[in-house]
Amino acid sequence: MEHGKKEKRCKSWLQRLAGFTTLVAGFTLLCGLGAILSSPPAVAANSPLLGVIRWDCFSNSTCADLNSLGPQQYHDRVPYFLSIDSSTQVSGNENSQSTIDQQIQYAYDTGIDYWAFVSGPDTSPNVAEAYALHKYLASDYKEDLDFSVIIHRYNAQQSWSQRVDQMVEWFEEPTYVKVLGDRPLVYIFNVADMESYYGSGTPTQTNIDLLRQKTVAAGLGDPYIVAMHWQLNTAVSQLNKYGLDAIGRYGYSGLNGSQDMNNPSPFSALAQAQADSWDDYANSGKPFVPDISTGWDKSPRTTTPPPWGGGGGPYYRQPTPGEIAGHFKAGMDYTRNHTTAVEANTVLAFAWNEVCEGGWLVPTHAQGTERLDAIKAMLNGVGVNALRNPGFEADMDGVQSPKSWSTWGGSSGTHANADYTESSGYSWSWRLTHNKSAAYEVATHQTVTGLTNGLYTLTAWVQSSGGQTTAQMSVKDYGGAEVIRNITTSSTWQQIQLQHVPVTNGQAKIVFYSNAGANQWIRVDDVSFFKETY
Repeated sequence: MEHGKKEKRCKSWLQRLAGFTTLVAGFTLLCGLGAILSSPPAVAANSPLLGVIRWDCFSNSTCADLNSLGPQQYHDRVPYFLSIDSSTQVSGNENSQSTIDQQIQYAYDTGIDYWAFVSGPDTSPNVAEAYALHKYLASDYKEDLDFSVIIHRYNAQQSWSQRVDQMVEWFEEPTYVKVLGDRPLVYIFNVADMESYYGSGTPTQTNIDLLRQKTVAAGLGDPYIVAMHWQLNTAVSQLNKYGLDAIGRYGYSGLNGSQDMNNPSPFSALAQAQADSWDDYANSGKPFVPDISTGWDKSPRTTTPPPWGGGGGPYYRQPTPGEIAGHFKAGMDYTRNHTTAVEANTVLAFAWNEVCEGGWLVPTHAQGTERLDAIKAMLNGVGVNALRNPGFEADMDGVQSPKSWSTWGGSSGTHANADYTESSGYSWSWRLTHNKSAAYEVATHQTVTGLTNGLYTLTAWVQSSGGQTTAQMSVKDYGGAEVIRNITTSSTWQQIQLQHVPVTNGQAKIVFYSNAGANQWIRVDDVSFFKETY
């Protein structure tokens, strides 16, 4: 909710701990106290609401997108709750309370304000476009994350009047998003679809009027209705025709990307075209909700089309986490600076889980929470993190040799097994650990390249048993002498940092090193290496 945002972000850890026993019992993946007790980003007064679209299809094993994700070249985008069974097959579903509870925690900890659920006719709590919203409404954690709906699809199984009654019940939920005071925020996915089913003109106008009338009669504010369409002129026409409140888009393909799925255009081209289009929307004279993107690449549906089709270009390369965070920042800054045009003070991102269309934030087997980590850092006012897999989540399991990091096995070369990931990190679920039942020497390191020269800061959250000959974090190979920070004894998580590292050669090597006796340990999580902007 608009005015409850700061209070939600300040929820005490004791309140969250009270429900931990219930939540953890259902988790089968990514379980960890750190994911539940981690601190969300701080929130500035009047900060734009960050909404993210959810289109939910993974309710059962027959979801067409499972087939589209089957080929191995698309396994980098498979959500963590699905299983990669072979080079040609993906299976599973997310239709469980624990899975949606877990995702609420991911969104909350990142700093996302609300999910915008794509909502079709609700004829069963277990069908696509319904199951996740039902699980959200039943969650003990829903107060951490608000919601709105995107009206989509129509059929005779649920009359419009029934849908309106259901929506009014949702509007009465304390976590339903309100803008401009008390107005429930509602998106319509292409008003033309409503016209096609009910009839253009008077029938559709009657339906929209009924939504307003029943909402106001329930003692709620007049719904703030956003007409979504890919074409600006069409959205303006729909707003004018039916007296809607604002215009927006569901997703953006940029139209200037590569038509060759094997040679996609850079994400920067999509992001720049989308940012340029915000001025076009503002200049229309109609209020609008800026849309921001996490990517656009429908190649899985080109290779293995679902029944409705939906493949084809343009195609863009998948963005880095830093590129996504930078684009999100641009959209939120635009909103702050255009308060008249963006009167509802919200942006809407494509998307939480449109993995087959190339837009997602949901943790995946390949990237873990890297995208969410980058957005969280941006919302906290931290520079873009240059590291990959900074939270040791990308493997989605306890492993030796975490993705994107390398291991040095000590002077003897035999101690590589002393570094590994395990559960209960500072945030999310996993952490890096150095430990062994015999004396050991080990280093975990990552070299980042392509840096812009300048001053950088390295931070990490750590714990240590103490007693090591050496336990340290360092930066080297950046164009100067190695800089070191010792890791001291601490049974609780503490943040350590190295500031003002003067990168002069476009690269740096980040190292965590232990020379320790048997059963002496360090734990590391949430490592950041970013360029200083002050």
